[in-house]
Amino acid sequence: MRRSFYVQLLAGNLALVLLTILLAGLVARYLLEDRYAQREKDFQQRSTALAAEVLREHWTAAPLAARRETYDRLCKLRLGSALGGLPPAAGDLRVTIIAMDGEVLGDSSPMPAADMKPHDTPDRPEVMAALRGAEGWDQRTSETVGVPFQYHARPLLVADEQVAVVRTAMSVEQLTASEGFVLRSLLLGAGAGLAVVAVLGVWLNWMWYRPLREVAQAAASVAAGELHGAVRIHGAAELEALAAALNHMRESIARQMETIAEQRAKLDTVIRSLQDGIVTTDTEDRLVLVNRAAAEMLDLRPEEGIGRNIQRVLRYAPLIDAYRACRQEGRPQRCEVSHERAGRTVAWQVSVQPVQDASEHIGFVIVLHDMTEIAHTMRMRTQFIENASHELRTPLAAVRAAVDSVEHAETPEEYRKLAAILDRQVGQLEAFTRDLLDFSSIQQYTRPLELSQIMPVELAQWARENYVATAEEKGLTFQAQAAEGGPAILSDRRLVGMVLQNLLDNAVRYTPSGGEVFFEAETDEAGLLLRVKDTGIGISPEDQQRVFERFYQAEYARTGHVSIRGTGLGLAIVKHAAERLGGSVQLTSDLGKGTIMEVRVPSAVPSGRSAH
Repeated sequence: MRRSFYVQLLAGNLALVLLTILLAGLVARYLLEDRYAQREKDFQQRSTALAAEVLREHWTAAPLAARRETYDRLCKLRLGSALGGLPPAAGDLRVTIIAMDGEVLGDSSPMPAADMKPHDTPDRPEVMAALRGAEGWDQRTSETVGVPFQYHARPLLVADEQVAVVRTAMSVEQLTASEGFVLRSLLLGAGAGLAVVAVLGVWLNWMWYRPLREVAQAAASVAAGELHGAVRIHGAAELEALAAALNHMRESIARQMETIAEQRAKLDTVIRSLQDGIVTTDTEDRLVLVNRAAAEMLDLRPEEGIGRNIQRVLRYAPLIDAYRACRQEGRPQRCEVSHERAGRTVAWQVSVQPVQDASEHIGFVIVLHDMTEIAHTMRMRTQFIENASHELRTPLAAVRAAVDSVEHAETPEEYRKLAAILDRQVGQLEAFTRDLLDFSSIQQYTRPLELSQIMPVELAQWARENYVATAEEKGLTFQAQAAEGGPAILSDRRLVGMVLQNLLDNAVRYTPSGGEVFFEAETDEAGLLLRVKDTGIGISPEDQQRVFERFYQAEYARTGHVSIRGTGLGLAIVKHAAERLGGSVQLTSDLGKGTIMEVRVPSAVPSGRSAH
């Protein structure tokens, strides 16, 4: 406390010294400036009186023009020498002789007096005062030379009669220079005094308070988290004891922080490795933790949103409602969240529960369990059952009706019609079953691909053998070609055959009589290109986005004649088979004009696809 009081006393003394210097400087400046101003004024009065004496000796009653020439020359040439004995400031002195009617008789400036305007104007109060027989003072910018001046005017008396006015003008710059000299002198003295005081204050501070500053710096470093290194203070015993206590506290905090860091690192590792999303908040609804899985699910960047209110970061209404209910009721809450992301339905199962320690509530934890794949699988299973039941119902109903009609048939013609119906519907069931088996086999990724060399000419020959007759029966023109000598590709012949068969089946099925179906196979360095072009019914733009979905059929395909009705799996098989081989499918179609299907298969199956 004694040293603390000393610090306060020292600071007060320094402030008092500074204030004293400031006040003394202000008073000195005021007195010196006043003295300099009075000195300059006295000097100007003497100069004006001296100029009047010189002019009185040369006064004449000659005409105005003659007098003006004489007095103007006198002011410009001789009056300067007459005033030469005055102080150096006279070099800035201007002398003007003004007649009683205001006309300028002479002026020491370079401008001829005859060119000057009369000076008996209200804006020259010193002249007006002198014309009335009194001395006058004013300070303004001269209209003649455009420079600020201080003016002094007095009557010129000859034989006790006023005959003119003598006016002197001193440059204000001279007065300002004098004031500047005073100010510089005071500032220099004050600066020197302040420098001495400052050096003394620094030395006293360094002498008395360096140990306390070191202790304060050490405490600040501990508060900032710097827990390594020791404080060494040489001085009073009390200060050394304080330094020892501070070092002990630093070591204790360092050990505790290391333990906390290890435990937190283990906890962070566990939380990051969880597949479920974890989000925690504090009692003020601010986000405290968002693990990697939760950041990916919520589409957040790492550490984004930490410290912000949960409702500003998470904008899923069911989740926020469950969080509010948990906060209000203090009991765990569950909900499901479903939304669209990148054209896919994402589903979460959300659990919200309060977190408490032994004595108080400390926040909430939200667990996000991704149910997207499970929900997708359930939807696919339900959709498959519905589509398969729908596709099977129609041919089975036709078969049942034909079977029921057999016992009532009476003529061979009726038997042949029923047999044709049974054959057509059984063929539809066989095609549907075949497509289901093909689609299932494509999705059995555990089955390895059987790779072999495939030539384009082989595919063209196979197409001609299997589709020329069918196309001719329907009244279509069918062409299949391939470049001779093209390089072979290494791929799965069965999957390539599935792709080609479904493309040609669709082209022939959906092309009306009189149309054309063209198939071309070619290979290059990139691989095999299968192109099937028809002049069929085409596919509308809105259906083109969905024709590769399993069981999807365009409206005209669903409602068309049974002979051109498909199973809804053909293009899905094409797409999945091409992707299994590492290829791609491209569709170009105009409704009512035709369709072009292009399948690109790489020259070799990408690494890893042949094994899964």
